[in-house]
Amino acid sequence: MTTATETTKKAKAPRLGKREARAKDLAEGFKRWTEDGTPYGFTVEWNKSRMWGHNPQTYYGDEPTLDVSGCGYCKLSTALAQVLRWLYPHGTEEHNKIWSTGGTGESGTIQALDELGWTLKRTASSPNTDSFTLAPKNPHT
Repeated sequence: MTTATETTKKAKAPRLGKREARAKDLAEGFKRWTEDGTPYGFTVEWNKSRMWGHNPQTYYGDEPTLDVSGCGYCKLSTALAQVLRWLYPHGTEEHNKIWSTGGTGESGTIQALDELGWTLKRTASSPNTDSFTLAPKNPHT
């Protein structure tokens, strides 16, 4: 006979779509590429949409990692949060903390990452791109 505790299942991570899986792979790459404390640079591209103005996009390889559109919220912070939340496993407090900053403004995402031991800095901006570096505050050397 099994007990209630034994039958209670842990919350499973949701099945990821292609773009979310690429976003997760990109975040895993960030962790590998910054292990020694070297900042890793990445770019958010702004693609024109007839309906929603300009929408942010990041890429892993040549494939897009997210789909952000609409209006009435900060699309850049949503794009950053959609990718950078995967620095931590799904369902963890850290993952949710980053994810909750999407749409609220870039500074909120930067602050959440700072509190979790990461430094996110904007290094360049143009009408079509925003470039950033990401680095751990305390690298594992």
